[in-house]
Amino acid sequence: MRAKFLFLFSCCALTFGVLKYEVGLTPAPIYTTATAHISPGVGNIIIPHFKLPDLNQRIVQPIDKNQKITLIHFWASWCAPCIKELPELVKFAQQEAEKVNIIAISLDENHADIKPFLQRLLGNTNQPHITWLWDENKSLSEDTLGIYKLPETLLINQNRVLQHKFVGAVNWLDPQIKNQVFMPPFKL
Repeated sequence: MRAKFLFLFSCCALTFGVLKYEVGLTPAPIYTTATAHISPGVGNIIIPHFKLPDLNQRIVQPIDKNQKITLIHFWASWCAPCIKELPELVKFAQQEAEKVNIIAISLDENHADIKPFLQRLLGNTNQPHITWLWDENKSLSEDTLGIYKLPETLLINQNRVLQHKFVGAVNWLDPQIKNQVFMPPFKL
């Protein structure tokens, strides 16, 4: 009897372990500690120039050489952590407009869904401190930059060199995060 119980218990534990690993039954936290998001020292990767459609389907090339650093933020309307994070990113963009460019790139399947979603979430799509773009076929996000988990944000310097990678939702209003974004050599 004991052997049957141990065998059955082992099978259940193994099945649960496989399911947890394969299906991801453990929910990811919306926010973790400030340093858990960041992959510093990714230094020699240069983000290529790119052109993508904006909310009005005009093709724009958002990165130009200036004295600001740039955050390239990848998100989607179906991504729960992205929905939680976007209002804070907008506030961060307003607070730090003099220091940072923010490019928010949607990975939604349908361009027509993006603008109404942002209007519902943020009240309007007129966010002058954020450039809203759409990566229709994921050629930039997946094929070029290897972005597969949302939200994900790349911090690049004035020369388009990747400095940090934030994976998962970030509390952009947290002083620790601001310190990470503006740490040397980015203090302006």
